[in-house]
Amino acid sequence: MLLVSDPSRRHQEARLLTAWGSLLGLGVGTEVVFPALAEDLQDAELAAACRKGAEALRASGLLSSWVEALLGAPASSHVLSLAGQLASEELRHGWRRSVVWKKLSLLHTAGAPLGDGLAALAREARDQALTALAEGLYAGARAARRGEDLRGALLACAAMLPPLEAAIARTLADEGARVAPVLDALAALGDVPEAPAPPRALEHLAQAASESAAPLRRGLDRLLSGLEGALGRGPDSDRADAARRALAERRATPP
Repeated sequence: MLLVSDPSRRHQEARLLTAWGSLLGLGVGTEVVFPALAEDLQDAELAAACRKGAEALRASGLLSSWVEALLGAPASSHVLSLAGQLASEELRHGWRRSVVWKKLSLLHTAGAPLGDGLAALAREARDQALTALAEGLYAGARAARRGEDLRGALLACAAMLPPLEAAIARTLADEGARVAPVLDALAALGDVPEAPAPPRALEHLAQAASESAAPLRRGLDRLLSGLEGALGRGPDSDRADAARRALAERRATPP
């Protein structure tokens, strides 16, 4: 399985998928495709696996787990080209939550093993510390391995999703709903905060902070008042001046 921290191999994977899709689209036979792809690869291990064909590539452990799942379906020019685009997009923009749904849509289009695909995406989410999303995708993978289709897997996943994603996924409870538009809607939604703090909770936090700071403010006020008195400033010094003036006037007045 390809590590996220290996940018060189990730670039080669994206190039491999794109070139593979292009060659198939041009009608080039597999006896030419894999030697040509292997010659282009700079990674010796990946090139050696490529020379042996698609099955060897899939079993090599050198590709991203979602690509391994994708290669569980018959190779298609259209699917491979789209996979190359997704891999390139991830290289340019970094891992984004919305890409999970695009990858799942492509895995579904390709007819790849659904349980393997969802488990692969769950591992990606776990690596990004998106625990709830990972658990939801694992729940979907377990449902798929019990025989559920993608509709049932997404409904199983929905319980662990944030409210907006969950609302979209649960539209599949309607038997007339189609899966593809739901996946497109999830992808379009983009990155969703996994655990947003409710406004009331924020208000309580602000109030608690203000209350805990009150004794400190009172102490500072007393300190400043004392300093003003010592320096002959402030209300206490004004009262002392008035008393002195009154005493001086009384003394100056003849009996």
